[in-house]
Amino acid sequence: MKKGFTLIEMVSVLILMAILALLILPSVQKQIIKGKNKMLASQVENISMATQTWLSDNVLYEPNDGDTITIMLSQLKQDNYIKRDIKNPLTGDMFPNDMLIETTKINGILEYNVLLETGTDYSIYDEDTPSI
Repeated sequence: MKKGFTLIEMVSVLILMAILALLILPSVQKQIIKGKNKMLASQVENISMATQTWLSDNVLYEPNDGDTITIMLSQLKQDNYIKRDIKNPLTGDMFPNDMLIETTKINGILEYNVLLETGTDYSIYDEDTPSI
């Protein structure tokens, strides 16, 4: 008598594995996307904190309500508030150096807004001062 698996046993195991993969794959993909979104939120928070530190070191006056101060990511890198290039976990591309970060004072509170949709991959502006 030969030892081994029959063709029916092999096919049934393969079908069972395929069914399990179909059930598990969507939840794994959801967790991967959720992790990438959390990583993006963390990176945006780090950029906001670097902007806050940059503003406290470089802006000589307290902005009035409604005032907006806009700086570029390259300014934070140039002044060593951000030490390296940052990759967007959703796209896999580096955040462009000319991506804008806005700080607006609303009702006495500074709000930081990292504008992910701004910037290009092909040009870096040479502005040394933020615009107000």
